[in-house]
Amino acid sequence: MGIKIENLKTNKDIYQFNANKLFRPASNQKLITSAAAIEFLPDNFNFKTQLYLNGNIQDTVLNGNLYIKGYGDPLFKSSDMDSLINFLVQKQIKIINGNIVGDISYFDQQYWGKGWMWDDEPEAFVPYITPLSINSNIINITVSPSSNIGEKALLKIFPENNFIGIISNAITVSEKETSDIHITRNRFENLFIISGKIPITENTKEFSLSIYRPEEFFIKLFNERLEKSGIRTLGQTYIDTTSSGDLVCEITHNIDNVLNLVNKNSDNLCAENLFKTLSAEIFRTKGTNSGSALIIKRFLSIIGVDTNKIVIADGSGVSRYNLASPETFTNVIKYFYQTDSVKFRRLINSLSIGGVDGTLKNRFKNLEQKIKGKTGTHSDATSLSGIYIGKSGNIVVFSILINNYPNKNSLNSKKYKDIEEKIVNILAKYY
Repeated sequence: MGIKIENLKTNKDIYQFNANKLFRPASNQKLITSAAAIEFLPDNFNFKTQLYLNGNIQDTVLNGNLYIKGYGDPLFKSSDMDSLINFLVQKQIKIINGNIVGDISYFDQQYWGKGWMWDDEPEAFVPYITPLSINSNIINITVSPSSNIGEKALLKIFPENNFIGIISNAITVSEKETSDIHITRNRFENLFIISGKIPITENTKEFSLSIYRPEEFFIKLFNERLEKSGIRTLGQTYIDTTSSGDLVCEITHNIDNVLNLVNKNSDNLCAENLFKTLSAEIFRTKGTNSGSALIIKRFLSIIGVDTNKIVIADGSGVSRYNLASPETFTNVIKYFYQTDSVKFRRLINSLSIGGVDGTLKNRFKNLEQKIKGKTGTHSDATSLSGIYIGKSGNIVVFSILINNYPNKNSLNSKKYKDIEEKIVNILAKYY
């Protein structure tokens, strides 16, 4: 266990224990990624997805290629895709006499974080990373009972598409039986296998799973939706690392919306796309994990953190290779507090509010919204870093990192999260 607590108002330490020892921070890693993004990217920075036309429109025919270039927007949804298609509909295009090309040149093609565990796949919290993302790079599957016992369960897929494959052996059973539905996906393909049973009186079960090669899913889904909108494509649909032509339409989402999801909801795709965006924007080359790790270490050096032994393996904290100290996290918050009130507010406003929202919604309800923090969880690690807004204008920054406890069941994790809460509540009693 490591703890660092400091009063930002008086600039004095309150308590520290193993404050400089290195721990796996789990999702507290997102706090470092977010702070570096706030420091180095403009406050009006937008994640974007762009539509290019390379050709000319004659009557209702586009003679040429259509390119969609992704810039790592983790918030791009099916509705945004429909907006791009509506632009083409409004241009009265009926036929594309050319290819539909997805440009993924903004990031490298390392689709998973360093040190991520293969057996976590296809869980939604470890999505594939690509600059051309849609719907968080996951597919949603609902399973409902049929109206008759013995019949196959009813399935719905969102978004509807012909890209993924489904094999379902799930059946409807008597209400006396227990629901037992399992969905998995073969590695390196998009064949989803559904098995088990669902009682006839059971409510609909919802599942979210990652998609393999989501950039290919994106471009195929785009083509399918074009056809549903009455636009026919005569060429091929494929992924490349180039685009050309005239920029005709752009979908954007502001960085602060992404930061909120990174820190309040602990969204891993948002964190990883933000991470790679750092090196893409600052080095003006493909976004890479190694390049972004260098940028974050540069930031930590600026704020006085010894980076010789710190490990930056990814942007989200999913990796078990990350190493940082409690003082790393208190220094991050302290730096903005002392140097830039606007950046400090942006970082703090992105954190979960105790008892109100995000991953702290059901914690610290007794502290009347005075806790703002970032949580983290691995099977044998828990972390909590943030601020407590105390009496007489005190703002207390804290970081609690706990690693390597026995993990016999979920109650063990709760036990150590309870320790975090006891520490913060003692802090609140005196400050």
